Amino acid sequence: MNDVSPPLGIFSAIHLLADGSHRHLAREEVLDFNPGDGVLWVHMDRRSEVVQAWLNEHSGIDAIDVEALLSDETRPRAYRPRHQASLLVILRGVNNQPGADPDDMVSIRIWVEKHRVLSFSSRPLAPVSDVLDMLGTEYSPCNAAELLASLATTMVARMEPAIDSLRDELDALEEIQEDGKPVSVEALLRIRRRSAGLRRYLGPQKDVFLTVNNLHLPWIDIASEEEWREATNTTFRYIEELDGVRERVELLHAAVNARIVERTNRAFHAVTVVAAFFVPFTFVTGLMGMNVAGIPFAKNEYGFWQVIGVLAMWSLVQLLIFRRMKWL
Repeated sequence: MNDVSPPLGIFSAIHLLADGSHRHLAREEVLDFNPGDGVLWVHMDRRSEVVQAWLNEHSGIDAIDVEALLSDETRPRAYRPRHQASLLVILRGVNNQPGADPDDMVSIRIWVEKHRVLSFSSRPLAPVSDVLDMLGTEYSPCNAAELLASLATTMVARMEPAIDSLRDELDALEEIQEDGKPVSVEALLRIRRRSAGLRRYLGPQKDVFLTVNNLHLPWIDIASEEEWREATNTTFRYIEELDGVRERVELLHAAVNARIVERTNRAFHAVTVVAAFFVPFTFVTGLMGMNVAGIPFAKNEYGFWQVIGVLAMWSLVQLLIFRRMKWL
């Protein structure tokens, strides 16, 4: 896949039939196509001027809903527009394209009616490819509800490798910590940032699944509701795992900080002991170095060695005192 806008702004166009069969539509026949008893699914490039013009002038979708479908900034949400039998759903997932930034979240905006599903993104999406790969298999969606549920579940499933990657990175850092080696604080902050980014979208996405499941639209069947419930449960599990990752990061960060504080305290302790050890010597040498009359041992040829002897004895006394006080 590439990120180049396709001709007429259409990534793929599928006619789904109730018997599970399907056929791909040529881009030229999509805009005026009548699905009949089946479902028309068109996945389009929301950046395309052709798509934007068609949505505004010929799609039959209200302007406020078109704006939601084409908006640059979105958060996961779902609501029933004024057309009571339709549904607008916005989902977010991880960008699984090779070389993509793990923090880059991609969105898919979906307009669903009983016989028409319009989905929009700014680039080809792996979850859409997953659903396309289902066509012709026993998991092939046969109606709008199943198609919407398939898009949602594949969007959620695509998050698992990213969450597993976070756990693996954190496991490796915890092993480094247990081995007594220094842990990179930057790596910890990177894991926390990525987990927070995923958590920020999974929270409202959970509400999206609950909302869709509670709407009980006439074209959503029991099997699709069960699939929505499974997507909801999976999302709850991912949220709990991300919360667990965040707690583990905080504990590991606290352990790293505690080890840094401990090393710093040991260094300060050593410096303090050394300074305390040499304070008497500094005092004596400073006192003996005053250039005034009456300095002891000034006229004694052995005065220097006598002072050295006194200081050596005092050193031994200090060592005994420091050991008794457990400073050494």
